[in-house]
Amino acid sequence: MKIFFNIVILTICLVLSGCTPEDQATTISFDNRISFLEFPVVVSLDSGTIIDTKTIGNLQFRVIDSLMVIATAERENSWKVRSIPGDSTLLEFISIGRGPDEFVSSPLISQASFFNGDGKMYILLPDNYRQQLRKIDLSKSIDSGQMESDVENNPRVNNFSVYSNFSDTNTRIFVSVNPSEGSIERTILKDGSELSLNSIQHLNQYKVPAPDKLGLLMPNIIFNCDKNRIVEVLELYPQFNIYSLDDNFSVTVMPEGKIDSCKRYIDNETAENKELIYSGVNDYEKFFVINKINGEKSELWFFNWDGMPLLDIKLPELATSFDIDFRNHTLYTLNFKNDIFKKYDLKDILEGVSQ
Repeated sequence: MKIFFNIVILTICLVLSGCTPEDQATTISFDNRISFLEFPVVVSLDSGTIIDTKTIGNLQFRVIDSLMVIATAERENSWKVRSIPGDSTLLEFISIGRGPDEFVSSPLISQASFFNGDGKMYILLPDNYRQQLRKIDLSKSIDSGQMESDVENNPRVNNFSVYSNFSDTNTRIFVSVNPSEGSIERTILKDGSELSLNSIQHLNQYKVPAPDKLGLLMPNIIFNCDKNRIVEVLELYPQFNIYSLDDNFSVTVMPEGKIDSCKRYIDNETAENKELIYSGVNDYEKFFVINKINGEKSELWFFNWDGMPLLDIKLPELATSFDIDFRNHTLYTLNFKNDIFKKYDLKDILEGVSQ
């Protein structure tokens, strides 16, 4: 393991230098912008340890307390819940079909909201086809050996929905596509009432000329209610956006001072052949982590919830999904291209960044 310490240089920008008004109209960002050149700490990890999860066709996963929840490409029981300390499968659930307890298409981990309540663990999953939210009692399901859930009808969950997030503080975030307008629409509900935020209105204004280019506007979103922060990362552009639920904070973060517009893809080709810059973002109590793609390798970029860089972990290979087990100070990664899980010891590293 190699650790380097750098001096971080930050700049505050209020305008886009060298960009035309037309470029700014297609650059998904806020007026307030910060940039940095380096991370204060850079760590290069050696080869991790391959682990056998006894699952195949793995797509995504998350670590919840001492559990690992894995979404696979299987049609029957596509989600697996495994005990990390016990190295055993505790539950297999979620099947594909049109039955009352089945999903028409397999939901991804990134579509789920995980939270604790009443001493239990829950998963909230949108069922777009049926316009329903399914609240899965994970603790009860593990005890019974089958999915135990309640269903809530919700018209905001529909075939145009691309993202939804729910917290135990009764805050709900919905993102949907509007093909006729060529836009992405964000809606935030607090205690059942829609919030009118300048930040949301600003981000919702960006448009593309055709429905097949809506992917150029599609964000990955994470939400930390305690920190009052929402982070949006677009996989094709170097900048990412952070804003608050009370309109008192909004900023665009530009790593290495880089920012990009979707104008080139609108004018020319679609983004199908464009290499991804990022592949997912995970939220944690004190920071969030973006998976930066660097060729055939990944870097995990740690930021605090105001967008200040904390740590860059350079992995020896590509990770398409990752998560951190804080109980055991372990980083888990998955590369779905070769279906390999690995783990890395992060004890000393996490102690530094968590302070």
